[in-house]
Amino acid sequence: MSNMYLYGYPVYLVIFFLYNIQISYSSEYDLTVDIPAGGRSCFFETVKLGQFIEIDYQVIDGGDNDVSFIAQSPAGYPLVTDIRKRDNAHKIKAMESGDYKICFDNSFSRFSSKLLYFELIVENADGTNDNAKNDDDWMEFVKADELLDMSVDNLKETIASMKNNFAKSIQQQSMLKIFEAKDRNIMENNCSKVTTWSLIFISVLISTGILQVGL
Repeated sequence: MSNMYLYGYPVYLVIFFLYNIQISYSSEYDLTVDIPAGGRSCFFETVKLGQFIEIDYQVIDGGDNDVSFIAQSPAGYPLVTDIRKRDNAHKIKAMESGDYKICFDNSFSRFSSKLLYFELIVENADGTNDNAKNDDDWMEFVKADELLDMSVDNLKETIASMKNNFAKSIQQQSMLKIFEAKDRNIMENNCSKVTTWSLIFISVLISTGILQVGL
């Protein structure tokens, strides 16, 4: 039975590639957390010497939409500190191996909790991660006669380009969803304020009219 081809490559290679994307990018994750008023949320990430930590955060809802941020080395030394920022992005190089601490601080707020989204990526200096070796596993499934009509280097370049494009698309879609959620929360809060003040003004006008008629 002949093999099916997609973009000039066997279909099972494309399927294996799509599955491999999830494996290769296991060092990337994003979370949405609710930080209580007067509270702090901390996270730990194991990083090796020479790797980079990329973190991008944004406050979606709550109070003035601000939060303090601090990143600490395994020894407890502060690496990056933000004071009451709405959003920011940092890239930190690990100067030692160990568990790096990342905290979002809302202790300055007495009444308002903060809904926050952040994305964290751990990668090597060349932009790959420890699971990048899985990128070449597809070669084990390729028969020699199927490589006669294709260039291995071109195939690897195509797969690497597709993987990078997929990763960027996922990241951009996540950020767009966060922007949409933030704008929606602002719109709903403004709508609630307008409705409340409108009811107050209407009540005042009605009360004034009743008093004038009564007098």
